[in-house]
Amino acid sequence: MDRKQQRLLLGLVIGAVFGVVLAWIATNRDESDQSAVSLLKPGDWVKLGISLLGVARQMSELIEAV
Repeated sequence: MDRKQQRLLLGLVIGAVFGVVLAWIATNRDESDQSAVSLLKPGDWVKLGISLLGVARQMSELIEAV
């Protein structure tokens, strides 16, 4: 497997993990209890998304360094 395919596979795995975590958070948000997840406002979700983009940028810089 060449380097490009390895990077694509790594991106696929990381994206899937982030997707599952966000879906889990979103489904737990619908529960009636007063958990911390259910108290998140739309602005908090935007902040979370921006933070995830920052993590993705740092990971791409790390991969470029290797």
